Amino acid sequence: MRRMHYHYFTLEQRDRLAQAIRSRIGEPGMGTALERLHAADYGVCECCGGDIAFVRLMRNPRLRRCERCLDEAC
Repeated sequence: MRRMHYHYFTLEQRDRLAQAIRSRIGEPGMGTALERLHAADYGVCECCGGDIAFVRLMRNPRLRRCERCLDEAC
């Protein structure tokens, strides 16, 4: 069972993420990342439901797993 998640980015953080994604839009998966940015579960690990750190998303906006779950199979 997945836990309820209340993760929100500030408007400034969302704007910074959007700019970072748009600047790399030619890279594979960035279009999808831009679409996901507006979803409630963006920044939420698809395995454990924990937060994916903002600084990690700035480096790689395509992330769908937190650092702890990257090497684990869900």
